[in-house]
Amino acid sequence: MKNDKKGLFVKLEKYKKEVSELKTQLNQINEQKENWFGKKESIGNEISDVVEKVKSLKDERNNLTRSVRREKQRRNHLNSLVGEKIEEIKKVNREKIELSKKYKIESDPSSIKSKIKILETKVETEVISFEKEKKIMKEINGLKKKLESMKVVGVVFEKSKRISDEIDKLKKDAEASHKNIQKMADESQKRHEEMLVISKRIDEIKNTEEDAYKKFFEFKQKFSDINNDLKKNLDEMNKIKIDLDRERLSNKEKREKEKKEKLKEKELSVEEKIKKRQKITTEDLLVFQKEGKE
Repeated sequence: MKNDKKGLFVKLEKYKKEVSELKTQLNQINEQKENWFGKKESIGNEISDVVEKVKSLKDERNNLTRSVRREKQRRNHLNSLVGEKIEEIKKVNREKIELSKKYKIESDPSSIKSKIKILETKVETEVISFEKEKKIMKEINGLKKKLESMKVVGVVFEKSKRISDEIDKLKKDAEASHKNIQKMADESQKRHEEMLVISKRIDEIKNTEEDAYKKFFEFKQKFSDINNDLKKNLDEMNKIKIDLDRERLSNKEKREKEKKEKLKEKELSVEEKIKKRQKITTEDLLVFQKEGKE
């Protein structure tokens, strides 16, 4: 029995040592498992951020592409108007040439108006001699008469100038539209190229996430295996403790039984002494006291 008890204590100590070692391993494995899980989650969040960035770039690129398409339509419309106005001014200029020949007009009424204005300003603002003023006024009157005679073709000249101004404005608008198209197209291309670079980065990050997940799963499996071993050892320890408790209880009951038997023998011995009128000792009295208490 003693050997069995000793064997149980040896086994108990062995399992205690193994449990302690397994708990240490379990804590280490759990730390690594959680570390890889954290990395996997962090990489997953990074992928989500990058995917959102790609979506944002794609939206920007598509918006710019639509804007380019609309602006091209506007530019084409402006160029079409320029073409129409050029055909219109050609017709007006032919009419202007015919009228100039018919009325022997050598200059543009607008240039004559401009010259009259300059001469009038000179008379009003400059200090000149009377003779020179008379000469300038005579020139002004001559220009006015000439301008009066040109009224017949003035409308055509003005129309030609108005159409020419319209053509210049349309060309300027078309050129500005073209530059805007180039700028937006460049921006759209930049967004597209940036999107391709980031999309490639997503594939790389996903590979890293896959590696992190594999590591996490590897340590999760190790954690599970060690935890199962730990449970088995704890179960074995509990079984041994139950056996030891049972043996301790059995030994206690045995001792109690032996004690009662000895006490009974002493009681019988004392009773025998009394019957034989032998001397009763203090120890004999104590035996009776114990019997009375029980």
